Amino acid sequence: MSGSIEYTSFKMSLILRSLAFFSFNCLVMAAPFSKRAISSGPTMSANFPDPTFIEVDATYYAFATNNGEQNIPVAVSSDFNTWDLQDGYDALPDPGSWASGDVWAPDVVQVDDGSFVLYYAAELADHSTHCVGAATASSPRGPYTPQSSPLICPSASVGGAIDPSGFLDTDGTRYILYKIDGNSVPGGPNCGNTATNSYSTPILIQKVGSDGLTLEGTAQQIMTQDPSTEPLVEAPSLAIVDGVYFLFFSSGCYTDSDYDVKYATSQNGVLNGGNDYTRASAALLQTGYGIGLVAPGGLTIGSQGQKVVFMAYQSGSDTVRQMYTGTVTLDASSKTVSI
Repeated sequence: MSGSIEYTSFKMSLILRSLAFFSFNCLVMAAPFSKRAISSGPTMSANFPDPTFIEVDATYYAFATNNGEQNIPVAVSSDFNTWDLQDGYDALPDPGSWASGDVWAPDVVQVDDGSFVLYYAAELADHSTHCVGAATASSPRGPYTPQSSPLICPSASVGGAIDPSGFLDTDGTRYILYKIDGNSVPGGPNCGNTATNSYSTPILIQKVGSDGLTLEGTAQQIMTQDPSTEPLVEAPSLAIVDGVYFLFFSSGCYTDSDYDVKYATSQNGVLNGGNDYTRASAALLQTGYGIGLVAPGGLTIGSQGQKVVFMAYQSGSDTVRQMYTGTVTLDASSKTVSI
């Protein structure tokens, strides 16, 4: 999903859902709250879109899409509730000579040797498309040093690649998920990617080596949009519980109140599932949920399969996307998620 936004008038249809097993917390200078303590939705001062996080030594590090000043803003927490925005700090001060900037949707993993790899999407130096890059650091906060070339870079004719997300399987094998950004094909429809004017936006998974950087084999598609009901799918995040893979993703246009978080499940193996991921019957998060969220999306689930972060628009704003935290319950027997 993109890191900047133009003015949009939101369609505020409220869809009320229960808040079982979930507690919301707002990023930066805001007191923690729950469904009993808040009625009109959160407020906050920080724009922190496309959030992700990693837990290291009982400290949580959150990272976000560029905010116009830093390529990768960072926030830190000791309890996953109260966050300290590292004002002015950039985890990726240099996105690489191959990139012109416009850094989106990071993800951070710790690899086998104890070091850290930051995945991110950035626009190519020729401004033709976005590709997935990788950078390394000895500590989770960074700063990260970029690789000399993109890690994954499909052609501009298909839309390039965005929304990278690392995944460690139970057998120790590492993968990267990402989106082919078909709706951003030059001259294409962007979020007006309708059934009559549709570019494919598949989610692919790529095996990588223990260093998180070496591509192994070829990427496989595991999900794509239903053009009759949604313009795109994006922002993948994968977890596994008792042999069942839970794939979280967003659908709809991030500038519209129809943007949401959905999930699908598979038991056929992370690379053997093909397109057989079965979608849940209803969205997990959508506009109006519980405390009146607006266009929630970009959910990232932690490596332990319980904690999550996601974004939603600040009430009354069409430019500020706030980070929320919560917990989920993944039920392998019923293949359902409670949030």
